Amino acid sequence: MMHRRKIQIDWTRWLAVVTAGAFWVLAGGSQRWVEAADEVAPDTRLATYETSTGETYYALSLVPQVKTPAVRPCDVIVLFDTSASQTGAYRTESMEVLRALLERLHEKTRVRLFAIDLVPLALNDELVSAGHPQTLKALQLLARRIPLGATDLAVGLREVLASFPPTAQRPRRVVYIGDGISRANILQVDEFRELVQRLVEQRVSISSFGTGPQLDFQMLAALANHTGGMVFVDSAEVSPQQAGTALAMAAQQGVLWPVSTRLPKSLQEVFPERVPPLRTDRDSILIGKFERGDRFSMQMTAELDGQRTTLTWELMPEMSNESFNFLPQLVREARASRGWALPTVGSAGLREVARLISSSAQELIRYAQQALKNEDLAGANTVADAVLRRDPGNPQAEAIKRVIRKKKRAAAPARKPKKKNPLRARTPARAP
Repeated sequence: MMHRRKIQIDWTRWLAVVTAGAFWVLAGGSQRWVEAADEVAPDTRLATYETSTGETYYALSLVPQVKTPAVRPCDVIVLFDTSASQTGAYRTESMEVLRALLERLHEKTRVRLFAIDLVPLALNDELVSAGHPQTLKALQLLARRIPLGATDLAVGLREVLASFPPTAQRPRRVVYIGDGISRANILQVDEFRELVQRLVEQRVSISSFGTGPQLDFQMLAALANHTGGMVFVDSAEVSPQQAGTALAMAAQQGVLWPVSTRLPKSLQEVFPERVPPLRTDRDSILIGKFERGDRFSMQMTAELDGQRTTLTWELMPEMSNESFNFLPQLVREARASRGWALPTVGSAGLREVARLISSSAQELIRYAQQALKNEDLAGANTVADAVLRRDPGNPQAEAIKRVIRKKKRAAAPARKPKKKNPLRARTPARAP
């Protein structure tokens, strides 16, 4: 679809830049960790990484073993970004995605369209079928709307919450099409947590299609992570029709909302602090610190389409795996927001975060090498330490540390041999 362009991701306290084409579906259930050798079940994995100081970190992948229809009739509210960034080819593509989405909705699914920039604007009066005259008129109004201003995403989502019928028993879904950038109101962690908690309480799941010259991917992924949604971004290999179809399928999939969860005591820390909803088409991820043991059980009571069900997993911890050496850094960053800022939408999201951490480490390595070349040993040492915090055991950082120690030893003045004091009295020999 669109040409490849860069997405800026402000992820808690560090910045990374990635290419949009690197991930089309960042939550595909078929995408599994390559190193997986599950002994329990192909849908469950408790991967671990043990540091040199003996601390153990884990990544837990969960998929519910329940049979659900591929799609179900839902109430879907579409938030369509009409801010100033959504112009030209981006706007054309987004409209094509929206039309394909509407064509693929279940015949009994009801839909309502909102344009969103500084304030949300309802384009039809109520939830109606995708082929209803109200929906067709809403599409015409949207096509004529000029992209202007900035977006206040929080105001838009609060309006959505108030727009769902309070007594309707249908699953509630939001589909967002846009860049996820809320320039008119940059959400802080506390406001984001409050908003997500309201979405979860009302059982509203958010899936997104990210498009635009820049994306706040952290926002889109965190919303999907905490509400049981999916994230898609534009790609040269995927048509707008395929994207709209994927969005329609994702929006009408089953979402299991945790009501109560009994976690193993060996999971000493758990992030996100509130266990996210589960889906049958992707896994959900928990991370934290771990106390080793042989086998553990986990139980959850979850709500699916208004009905409660009990889920049980038998978890077998794997041996420490160097592929997960990013976990200490990820857990440290997650503590700052208690996991609310985590963009780990399934295994694919976890892999992408790992790649970003590794990319960040490689960029720092280049800075350290340049500092070393300029004989800035203190600067090179500081940067190498930062790399090792992100990527424990990084061989390049450790090599830089060795070179620094060698240079310091070479620069240190040679020790002079101690001169004997001729006035110092000899110790008298002991009598036999």
